[in-house]
Amino acid sequence: MLRLTSVFLIFVFFVCSPTPSSGFFESLLNRVQKNLMTRWEQLRDQQTRPRLLAQLHLDGSPTFVETVENVGNMDLAVCSFNKTGKKVSLLRMQHVAEWLKGEDNFTTEVMASAMGWPNAVGRIENDILVDSQQDYWWMTTTYYAPERSGGSITFLPLPSNESDLIGHVRVTKQGKSGHAKNWYYSMIDWVDMDQDGWPDIVTTRSRVMPGSVKVSELIWLQNPGLSSLWTSRRSWTAHPITHGPDVTFRVLRIPLPSGESRLVIIGAGYWDNKLYAVWTDDPEEDWSNVEAVNERVIDNHGWFYDLQIADVNADGRDDVIVSTWVHGLQQGSVIVYEIPCDFIHGKWRRHTLIDGAVDMPLPDLGSGGRIKVFHPVALHSAVSRKKKPFIIVSGDNDGRVYVLIPSSRKTNDWEYISHDIYRARGPVGALAIDDLNHDGFMEIVIPVMDSNKLMFFTYEPGPIGPEYFVDERTP
Repeated sequence: MLRLTSVFLIFVFFVCSPTPSSGFFESLLNRVQKNLMTRWEQLRDQQTRPRLLAQLHLDGSPTFVETVENVGNMDLAVCSFNKTGKKVSLLRMQHVAEWLKGEDNFTTEVMASAMGWPNAVGRIENDILVDSQQDYWWMTTTYYAPERSGGSITFLPLPSNESDLIGHVRVTKQGKSGHAKNWYYSMIDWVDMDQDGWPDIVTTRSRVMPGSVKVSELIWLQNPGLSSLWTSRRSWTAHPITHGPDVTFRVLRIPLPSGESRLVIIGAGYWDNKLYAVWTDDPEEDWSNVEAVNERVIDNHGWFYDLQIADVNADGRDDVIVSTWVHGLQQGSVIVYEIPCDFIHGKWRRHTLIDGAVDMPLPDLGSGGRIKVFHPVALHSAVSRKKKPFIIVSGDNDGRVYVLIPSSRKTNDWEYISHDIYRARGPVGALAIDDLNHDGFMEIVIPVMDSNKLMFFTYEPGPIGPEYFVDERTP
């Protein structure tokens, strides 16, 4: 159909091209061409589906995978759980792009074990630890009872080696009373919160006890500066921001009608069912001035789980996109909030892209889905940024991976179409999406927990076949 549409478009252009003096026909032709191009792009997008590229079997069960930039290539960080020994580890996989091309220089190393359950990971840029000749990853973890490992934020040296002189650097305190062991650290971002020139750590954490949540808070950890690598003896000082946000957050700068702007933290509260906007009115934007910190509740729709910032409707303004799971309905949603011109007093308009995106078989079995916002073709990024993005959702315990595709180019049309690309026998973990082999097409990496494997999909065009939808339950 795409080929026929393209031929018809060319036919209209050459046969119906008006003379320079025929203004009416020129206007008519422009409208026809625009409508045909809109339809062509819609058909193209709806038929743009990823195909299965490769599978990688692991010794343990992968619970999440993330891409981490390396020099000249992309590494994979994988949380692996050994069901027999109840051991959880963070793995670093190198030379993935070469492995996808059939080369055999693929390597795996253990970055961390017996340090809590990993939640998120990323690379520490050189301008953060300027006094170090060592490369580091950061890792957040949660309390893991079988190993008696406390939740923490830890710096992991590259490469991981027991002979490292500095080794792992823990930046959060370990309390003797055991209270600090129960922390759940979600993710981090780097922001100079006290305007001293050093990037500090912004994070959310919660302390979960059986049957209740004692504490849920948004905090920042003060960078000790040149002594930052010696924090095994001197932890980074924690400063509270507010209570409520716990599972995830994003930091962005939002303009005000006055022409000024504010650094705003959008935080998701899973346990209190609220979505927050937090900012400071300090003239220097010094967050250590706790009296100047303000917040407003954007919505209390449900159990907020994941959160991203993206221009969803391609109007040139950032939006907030979240995934939720409503307990009573056992139904997850993907929701977009338009950031108003006056984010402090204005109305945050809500648009539900899809209801029932994540359907849990049992209450409290899992929650929501991880979301990623992306453009499938990275070859022409400048053009892609002007178009509505795709959205991918990993459904956690429902075992499915969904891709949401915009149904229209219109900025006031919020309709998205959903299709599955993968169905597992059991849960799927938090996936990763990136251009792994730098060919201009995005790859998707799906951790399949019960089958102990990673599934690699690509948007690089190929023959249409059954690999465009993979159902693990089908023999």
